[in-house]
Formats: sequence, structure tokens, C-alpha cells
Amino acid sequence: MRETNQTHSPSPEELEAILALLDDSTPEVGDYVADRLAATSGDLEEWIASRTTPLPRSTADRLAVLLRPARRTVLEADWQVPASGADSLADDWEAVEALLRLLSDFLHDGVTLRQPMSDALDLLAEEAVEARVGSAAALRVWLFDGTRMKVRQEPLRAEFLDIAAMAAGEEGAAITACLLFLLLARRMDFDAEGILSGGSACCRIHYSGEPWMILPAENGIAVRAHDFMRQTDQAFVPAPPGDLLVAYLRQLCRVLVHEERAEDARLVKRLIQSLV
Repeated sequence: MRETNQTHSPSPEELEAILALLDDSTPEVGDYVADRLAATSGDLEEWIASRTTPLPRSTADRLAVLLRPARRTVLEADWQVPASGADSLADDWEAVEALLRLLSDFLHDGVTLRQPMSDALDLLAEEAVEARVGSAAALRVWLFDGTRMKVRQEPLRAEFLDIAAMAAGEEGAAITACLLFLLLARRMDFDAEGILSGGSACCRIHYSGEPWMILPAENGIAVRAHDFMRQTDQAFVPAPPGDLLVAYLRQLCRVLVHEERAEDARLVKRLIQSLV
């Protein structure tokens, strides 16, 4: 674990002692627990996995909430964007993926063992290659026409915005599915681009010589771009990755406000301001 402030991170022995204090309602004890957990990175998954005794679900849930301040500190400290914000990101998918990886770590509960976002996407791409997925259209079928990609409609929870979780087979929001598809297509050298239309994010690919729209909000169905514009009476605008990132953050902020996670929502608003 890395240190996120000048106070050293708690040792494994101290973490065990902290676990025993989680249910103590004494204010002084609560302050001590909060202070010591704030000195972590907000991610104790490896330490928890190394314990011989699994954490009770109620303890894990309580610990996940208490680790949120540390994860906010890490996200804000590591968030680096060009001075001119999203415009400078242009088609820099590497920079955007790095920021999405930070957000995925922030959304993780810090107690459940899982793969980091980029590793999860790498493994998913390897699985697609082994399945002989050879085009963006085939990738759409492989991801959406089955049980691999589970798109969740309203009401949303913050965890549905975690790209790593969706890559691992968990439910995710439509914009999460959109970004996952684009990041995976990029790894496999397929031609695909993000589209913002009517407040929703979707993907555009080319199949049989014409453009098609993939609609994650409708479980990844594909429609001809011409038909999409005619049926919806909406124009669609190709969105560079920086714009998609802003749209993603705005949805995340709305969900955090709905969940009454005020401090987390305020942080995400600051991240949006850094981009726009």
C-alpha cells in the first residue's frame, strides 16, 4: 500500500485491530479509525484476501464506506489533465483510459479482490481473439448477444459505472458498455467511434460498406445509421474520447448525488470542471 499523506499506512497488525473497532460507537474511537484508514490508499483487497478468516459481509460493507475518503484523496492527487481540458485529449485514448482507470479504482469498494480495469480489458480482448472475433460487428455480437455484457437500465448505482466490474461480467450502465466496447475495439484494431446523441452515448461501426449504430442502452442492438437518424429525428455527433469522458463523469455525478454521496459528487464535479 502506498502512503497518501504524511502519516504512515497502518500495518497488517494494526488493520486487524481496526477491524475489531468498527462497531465501537465511541467518538474518539471513530475518529481514530477514520484517521488510520485515511492513511491507506483506500484499497485493502490484497490484505483482506491474505487473511485466513473471510470478512463478514456486514464488516466488508462498513469498511468499504470508511475507505471512501482515502480513495477520494488518491483520485484527486492522481488526476492529471492538460490545461485546456477535454479538447487537448482529442483522440488520445491512452490518456483517457488512464483517467478511466483512476475512476474505476475510485468506484471499487476497496475490499473485494478484482483485476484492475486495463488488465480486465486485456484479458477480455485475449478471450475475444481466442473466440476468433474478427471485426467490430462480430465484437458487438460476441459482447451483447449473450450473457457477457449485462446493461442495466434505471435506477443506476455508482458501481454500474465501474468499467472493470463490467469487463468481469457484472452489470453496467449503457455508457459503461459504450466505453468498454470502444476500449476493447481499440485493443483489437477495429474501427469504431463514440457518438453522443440526445444525451446518450453509442458507438458507430462500419459493416458491409455502411455505417451502423450500436445502441448500448438497448442492449447493444445495431441499426443502420441512416435509419437511426430517421427514426429518432436526432443528429449524431462523433465524440472524441475526451467528450465521452465528460459525459461519463456527468452521469456518475448524477448517480452519486442520487445516492447522497455528497463528498464523492463534489469531487467528481471538480473533475468535470478540470475538463470543461
